[in-house]
Amino acid sequence: MLGELIFFVTYLLTNTIHQMNSIRVSYRTAEIQKQLVNALIIQSFLPFTVLGLPMIYAWMSVMFDYYNQAYMNIALVICCTHGFCSTVVMICVHKPYRNELVRLLFSPKERYGPRRSDNVVDSS
Repeated sequence: MLGELIFFVTYLLTNTIHQMNSIRVSYRTAEIQKQLVNALIIQSFLPFTVLGLPMIYAWMSVMFDYYNQAYMNIALVICCTHGFCSTVVMICVHKPYRNELVRLLFSPKERYGPRRSDNVVDSS
């Protein structure tokens, strides 16, 4: 898992830097790309922390022949929170998801009805 994480983060960073240097982009586009790369890096390290660290504990407990049921239960509970943590991180780092969540929670008028676009002219 760690090898995949290192490979994908390294590939993502080198590819983004290469694109930024080879193509002239506006300042706004460059800022959006930086925000996206930062968000993806944060999302990439989440599995390492939520899944990897408890697995390292489990591996170390086997290697040193030390077993503590309480610590193992804590490690498994942390692993089980991966889905929840992924959802929270997704909402926190990506603005469209954050905006949609705020819209769903705090605007009850539009919650169940279809969203109306201002760009479409009603011909009826």
